[in-house]
Amino acid sequence: MMNITTESLKNGTVLIVADIGKLHESIGSCSQDSYAYCQNGKNDCAFAVADGVSTCQNAKAGSFFAVRTVCDLLGSIENETVTDIKKKIVSFWKKTVASQWNDYGTTLNFVYVFGDKIIVGKIGDGIAMAKLKDNLIFICDDAPFYTNETFALGERVPSSAFEVQEISLDNASFVDVLLMTDGIAKEIDVSLLPEFMQYISGNYLDKKFTKELEHWILELNKKNNDDKTLLFAHIAR
Repeated sequence: MMNITTESLKNGTVLIVADIGKLHESIGSCSQDSYAYCQNGKNDCAFAVADGVSTCQNAKAGSFFAVRTVCDLLGSIENETVTDIKKKIVSFWKKTVASQWNDYGTTLNFVYVFGDKIIVGKIGDGIAMAKLKDNLIFICDDAPFYTNETFALGERVPSSAFEVQEISLDNASFVDVLLMTDGIAKEIDVSLLPEFMQYISGNYLDKKFTKELEHWILELNKKNNDDKTLLFAHIAR
């Protein structure tokens, strides 16, 4: 079952597309994807999507705790280095899960917008993007389609597998954020990402575009059985 919703922030809008993959739907299971976003009193924001690793016993819980970790850390990482942000996310997630981390394996894609900077990060499959003015930053997976090896939050998280980039807001009047789990991300030509972001930015409030999104996701379901989650946000600064 697919859900497409538009929700309001104090200074922006969030568009969410969430679809249960055919495999999980056929066995009456829930999607192993999770998403979350939050905003504090300073209009700082956090956005995240995650995809629980299907071979893990508690995949859904792992992805839920991952996106909540990103939101729960908003307000406590403003002065941290990229390396320290990685450590905080992994440490907080592990404390939340408490034990048997490999039973809760999950990918994670996230964006923070706070102060005068943006933090874009990911571990495992998926795509994380942010756009301001003419500057587009994105991190995506270069691995072949649906490889057997997936980096994920778990007992051991190699630093090299956890990518985080920082960019200055540079007095931008707005920021666009786009996050996708691999059920969508693996079907997108990376070279078209700038055009894809531009199209969503210009049409996300159009009802016709919502119909286009629904049709597109249905077409993707013919190509793979995975859960699919997309989160787009437009934030005025």
